[in-house]
Amino acid sequence: MARQEIKNPMDDNALNNTNHNFIELYKGVQDASGKINKVEKELNNKINDFINTLSEDAFNKVIDDIRLNWSHVVDNFADLPTNPKKGETVAVENDNMIYRYDGSNWIAFMPFTQFSAIAEVDSRLSSQLAETDDFRRTESMVSRKQTRKPMLTITDDDGWSGVYTILFKLAKEYNVPFTSAMITSRPMGFPGDSRPYNNRYVHYNEWIEMRDSGLIEIVSHTHEHQLDKKLTEVSLEDLHTDLRTSNEFMKKYNFNHRGVIFPYGAYDERVLEAASRYYDYSTGSGTSRDSDKRIVSAKSGVNNYRLGRFNLNKPFEENKKMLDKTIEENGWLIMIGHIEQEPATEQDYRNIIEYALNNGIEIVTLEEGYRTFGNIAQFGGTRMKPSITISGEGGIYGDNLGINIIDRSKYTANDTPLEDFEQNKITHSIIRESQLEGFPGYGTSGILTTHYFSPIEDFWNYQTFYTTREKEYYYRYYTSNGWTDWTPVNDYRVTPLNSFHGGNRIEDFYLGTTVFRVQSSFNNEGLPNGVGGTFTTTKVSDIENMWNYQEFVEYGSHKKYIRYAKSNGDWSEWKQFVLE
Repeated sequence: MARQEIKNPMDDNALNNTNHNFIELYKGVQDASGKINKVEKELNNKINDFINTLSEDAFNKVIDDIRLNWSHVVDNFADLPTNPKKGETVAVENDNMIYRYDGSNWIAFMPFTQFSAIAEVDSRLSSQLAETDDFRRTESMVSRKQTRKPMLTITDDDGWSGVYTILFKLAKEYNVPFTSAMITSRPMGFPGDSRPYNNRYVHYNEWIEMRDSGLIEIVSHTHEHQLDKKLTEVSLEDLHTDLRTSNEFMKKYNFNHRGVIFPYGAYDERVLEAASRYYDYSTGSGTSRDSDKRIVSAKSGVNNYRLGRFNLNKPFEENKKMLDKTIEENGWLIMIGHIEQEPATEQDYRNIIEYALNNGIEIVTLEEGYRTFGNIAQFGGTRMKPSITISGEGGIYGDNLGINIIDRSKYTANDTPLEDFEQNKITHSIIRESQLEGFPGYGTSGILTTHYFSPIEDFWNYQTFYTTREKEYYYRYYTSNGWTDWTPVNDYRVTPLNSFHGGNRIEDFYLGTTVFRVQSSFNNEGLPNGVGGTFTTTKVSDIENMWNYQEFVEYGSHKKYIRYAKSNGDWSEWKQFVLE
């Protein structure tokens, strides 16, 4: 091959000569019958095989030397396992050191505090596993809840600094827990929040200190908490975003992510439906809308998503009455406060705590109270009012208990058709004074019971009506033409004063005997001498009126009169009994 001479300067001709020389050199290597290339290739393959083999062995040796088989945490060095495997790693709490067994000896590996990230993960996993197991035990249909006893939970909303400076101090002094509802969007100095810390609120470090103490339970008070954006007013998308964001925040910092306290007591069916996607329970409001749910007990029934609360910003005597009622009902009272925002002082909290403790009321977290008093099942109906709830003690509550339905509506009337009632059920309807038109009796209220068993054979379906004041029973049955007339179950009835008068015709009375009193000042029509007295109407036939008759005894005298019904329904004249 011809070599080109390269001279200065490095002009285009010199560069071309350089390229030519390299090309010629490369061809020379290739032209050497491939021998050099073959040797080179074989040598490279052997070197690669050696490196691969050496690397795998070396890698395994290195890994074996540093492998950590994490075991557990012990109190003292003497508690380390006596027959460990190589690589077993154990933390010794009192030494603040982690030890690894190298096959012969336990070797100090690193300070336990430097292993805090792993320790934190291990702690959280252990906590979550224990919580999951406890959740399974306390919320399964096989109830393992604690025996109920009077309990009190003191909640504080918004997470102002007084939670740390006042309530945490009281918690440590009396060794009792409080529950603080945190607004998760507030600037509280949490990691990753670049906003300036607002010292109105508890600081991140203080939250963590209180959490770790076990004396302050931290639950969600939602994320935004804006007066002009109440949960009942925002869009469905914003509602879910708020509840989900706050729930994720609670989980991230190992706070109680199972419970939520609604701001302003603002909730409805839609809010409860959304909350049930992220939380296991929630409180109701401290306003009058939940006045029947102030104390969670078997007496009033329980809704896991409407746990009642009572505002503690009242004179102590009112708080005392509620605490006494909690003892009486063996229930759970949840009190609501806003430390530093409302009139209640540190002394007011002391009074509540001391009265509760001195009278056998256990002060618990929201979670502890829920695990004792919460339902093990609730379903049907709505979130606001489930059809059926089952308590941990086996109590079954609701308006649709198997075959029985409790109808509290204000729309059921005397002429409500059979088809409006639920088939194969017995419906008990409350009939108020405003609904009484057409119903029998003379009272101001009653209970209508509808038995609807067959949509085909009408005669199996019937109603009874019970007057709650006079205690009278009536019945009727259903036909293709609708309901029949009411008939009294009792054939002897004593009716209220002035419920009838002497001018009533025989068709105005039911079969049987009806006794009534009339004052002349009320209506003197049909009175023999215009003087009030007692009527006794005997009606034995709806067809032949002349079998029916009436007796009258004047008030305050021995005078007694009798008359009979004519065939047209009119009364005959009165005839006086002759008494000796």
